[in-house]
Amino acid sequence: MDNKEITLPNGLISAKPVFSEEQMQKFSEMMNSPEYQNHAVNQIQKQMYENLGLNKPAQTPKNQMVEEQKKLNNNVEQLKPQLVSIQYENMKLNAQIEELRRTIEFSNDGVKFFL
Repeated sequence: MDNKEITLPNGLISAKPVFSEEQMQKFSEMMNSPEYQNHAVNQIQKQMYENLGLNKPAQTPKNQMVEEQKKLNNNVEQLKPQLVSIQYENMKLNAQIEELRRTIEFSNDGVKFFL
């Protein structure tokens, strides 16, 4: 391998390697070998996983139904006092309705008595 000096656009001088035809043929054979192809694919996959953050330990996936059930249970717990209050008010209204029904029946009986 020989080095050939070249001048870069910024004025720096760099040594550019010059490869012989035999060296280029060996390099080409090595690049096309299955072993190198497997190595290259493995390295690319490794870099992709690292760059995308996929090599972090996987968190246990949450069961969506369990999470939804927890939310619903919390809602039920929050609404229980209101439900008890509504039930109490319903009982009071039912008692008032029953009292009014008795009053109406008593009044109807009284009217029938005078007729």
